[in-house]
Amino acid sequence: VPSMSPSDFKWSPHDPVRSGPPFPDLHVRAVREIIGSGDPVLAALGPSELGRGYASPAEFRRTLTERAGRVTLVDCRNAREHAIGRFEGAVRPATKHFSEFP
Repeated sequence: VPSMSPSDFKWSPHDPVRSGPPFPDLHVRAVREIIGSGDPVLAALGPSELGRGYASPAEFRRTLTERAGRVTLVDCRNAREHAIGRFEGAVRPATKHFSEFP
């Protein structure tokens, strides 16, 4: 992949005949929510039922810029995720888990 540097990969030889599958405990499955809200009604709704749907990063930034001073962005990620990166000027409620968010 052109946009990735060589340091993004670690190569390891693998012989499936001698050692079996490379990641025997790996499970891939589709989920309705990446971070569960704990609300089964909300989890069952799709983007079209929640309003406008999803915004691209450019559209999101443009909307925040156009509505500066009239919109409050609430960052309801957990403390670890917030420490990794945050939205400038966002309000962060004191929650440990997303399910605590009202």
